[in-house]
Amino acid sequence: MESENNSKYLLFEDNFSNTINRNDLRIIADQIYKTLELGNSLDEFIEDRNIRKYFEKHYSYSPIEREKFEVPYEELGIKKRYFNSDKNKWGFKCGNCSKLINIDEQDFYYTIIPSYLFNAESERSCSKECTKVIAKDIVKNWLNTQNKIEYFYTDDLEDKIIAQIEDD
Repeated sequence: MESENNSKYLLFEDNFSNTINRNDLRIIADQIYKTLELGNSLDEFIEDRNIRKYFEKHYSYSPIEREKFEVPYEELGIKKRYFNSDKNKWGFKCGNCSKLINIDEQDFYYTIIPSYLFNAESERSCSKECTKVIAKDIVKNWLNTQNKIEYFYTDDLEDKIIAQIEDD
């Protein structure tokens, strides 16, 4: 709105496109001032609320603790693989214990190929136990790097990782 002396002012409307009158604006302004006086606690509340809204769009709530989110364990991409005796012999060092693994040592190995979500490198491992250690490190790094740990349910971290490790 523009006044007679060419000063510009804002007009506010309600949900029905009705212009809000001066008394109602005063009530709203008083509430805004009270809210702004909250200081850092307001900023912390807003940040927490925004983080939760983002997580609600991308993650499921934990069925155990409804205020926290479920870690997307299936995105770890854990698979049990078998060496192919028909192909060239090859090997690798376990990503956890550094043991040299090839078809002469054992006929299987595990791969951990995390999705982009975890921002982690792919790994190979020699056993379920080494796979569990690597996967646990990936999840913990993801939670700690992004300051997410307080938002995710992790009491069953090891059990959930073990459940992801295939056992053919």
